[in-house]
Parts: sequence; C-alpha cells; structure tokens
Amino acid sequence: MANQPQQLTLPPPRTYTRTDFTALRAFVQRLPAATIARLYYDPEHLPHAASADAMERFLGTMRDDLVHLALLHDSSVLADHLKASIRQHGSAKLTAMTLRMVE
Repeated sequence: MANQPQQLTLPPPRTYTRTDFTALRAFVQRLPAATIARLYYDPEHLPHAASADAMERFLGTMRDDLVHLALLHDSSVLADHLKASIRQHGSAKLTAMTLRMVE
C-alpha cells in the first residue's frame, strides 16, 4: 500500500485583543489570574474569565501561541532565549522584557 497524500484541515488562527495582551502582561508579572479576570474582563460575556483556572488556561494558551510564532518567525536571539527557557523550566517563562520582544 503506497502512501496517499492527505488534506489537512487546520483550525483558524486564534486572534487576541489589546485587552488580552494587557492581561498577558499582568500574568507575566505574576498578578493572580482571578485578579486579571476581574480587572480586564466581563465574565458574563467571556467564558475564559469565569474562573481563575479558565483565565490561567487562556493566558497560558496565548503565551504558548506567541512563543510558537516567535520561534517560527523571529530572530535567532529570541528563539535561542526561548528554547533555553523551555529546556530549563519545561515551558517558556516570559519576563516583561521577553514578552515585549515576542509581541
């Protein structure tokens, strides 16, 4: 049986708002997820703001998306820094400065 080409269906890329980036910046600066949800979001309209766990998952996914894009498309210096952080911590630990570089 020969290998047959298969069509992949990719999910649409996620989009983030200015508020999401502000919330991620607060998250990187170690503000509690419950506080971020209360300060920046309306939990009645956004399900990821309904609980601290949901907010933390949303911001973690956003962080991972940005790190992935940075590794694919950005400078070798940033990519090396993020890869070293992943090796050391198991995931990319962003500082405020690194987040600015990623953005």
